[in-house]
Amino acid sequence: MKIIYWILIGAVLAAMVAAAAIIISARRSAGPLSPEQAEALIREKLQKAVDRGAPAVLSAVDAPALGLELRLAAGAAAPGSRFHSASVGKMHTAAVIMVLAEQGRLSLDDRLGGLIDTAPWKGLLVLDGRDALPDLTVGQLLTHTSGLADFFEDRTRDGSPNLYQSIIDEPERVWTIESRLAYARDHYDTAGVPGVYHYSDTNYDLLGLVIEAVTGMTFEEARRDLVLNQSGMSESGAWPPVGWDGGTLPGPEAGGLVPVVVEGTDLSRAPSLSIDGPGGGLAVTLDDMVQSMRSVTAGSAMPPLGDFDVSRGEWGRFNRGIDYGRGMMVIRPGRLTPFMKGYPDLFGHSGLTGSYLYYVPEYDAVITGSFNSVDWGRSRHVIYILEVLNILSRVERARPETF
Repeated sequence: MKIIYWILIGAVLAAMVAAAAIIISARRSAGPLSPEQAEALIREKLQKAVDRGAPAVLSAVDAPALGLELRLAAGAAAPGSRFHSASVGKMHTAAVIMVLAEQGRLSLDDRLGGLIDTAPWKGLLVLDGRDALPDLTVGQLLTHTSGLADFFEDRTRDGSPNLYQSIIDEPERVWTIESRLAYARDHYDTAGVPGVYHYSDTNYDLLGLVIEAVTGMTFEEARRDLVLNQSGMSESGAWPPVGWDGGTLPGPEAGGLVPVVVEGTDLSRAPSLSIDGPGGGLAVTLDDMVQSMRSVTAGSAMPPLGDFDVSRGEWGRFNRGIDYGRGMMVIRPGRLTPFMKGYPDLFGHSGLTGSYLYYVPEYDAVITGSFNSVDWGRSRHVIYILEVLNILSRVERARPETF
């Protein structure tokens, strides 16, 4: 996703972050904050987002060492509401792969042709006139270094709409892994050569097929069994829900999603949100998102998706200051712009609706939530996260009791 994901792309990102950084750095000289004062500032920022157009805002700031374990909401949302994960859900798909690798049921070096029947998808990756799809490895799919086009946002070869446009144009259309891959096969050219980083949802749908082949389960069953249940994500699940019969999808009062605004239209109950699948199609809660990240960082229920020491491990350059590992990004604010020098690194993922899930090792903090709007959140959630980092830097740590 190059345009939709503009917050993580090119000069527009740098310009926006730099502009925000000038404002933020001017505040860094402000005095220390109590946890209560920090909470009030964060609540104020969420309400301002709603006042300026965000439909439903949720945010968790979980930093127990700083006295903050916040679950907050504004607008058409409550702290316990379910919201759409968007591409943040790639972390959970990656976690399934890492669990299977840990169990010895596959290797990241396994070739695709040895795991699934690639014949139906011939044409997805053509190099020098040769079908190269069978030679791709699981690790290349996981790290977006396959060379496959992104069916969600890349330009098609024949002028047909990409799948981002389709969720708006055809809100009643239901998508499956197979229908998305068939669309990619029929309408996209190869994006590049294996080994070069190119963000692509196509990779994660192929991982979904790998998971089904290795486990003998559906993708949703495997994700539930191997990751969601193990990490305590009891309130989260596939969207649309497993067993959905094609009827009217539930609203938030019945366990459905808060509004998901795309190009001015609320698609929270639109079947076209089935577009995500292994690329991020989860309905989640703040508590579950915090819990899942805690599981990743502990390496218990979910094995680490990337090495938090980014000098090691497999990381591809997403953009200046942003690298991508095994289903996880690292954002290094000081490399985005010199105005952010001194800000700690963040590990996690963002989604096009302004969804986010990040871990900040410096504060042992999880910051997660969503602005639930492509129109609004995609441009502002990074700014919000940086402002939260500024607030955390000012919170006075509790002093140990002395006797």
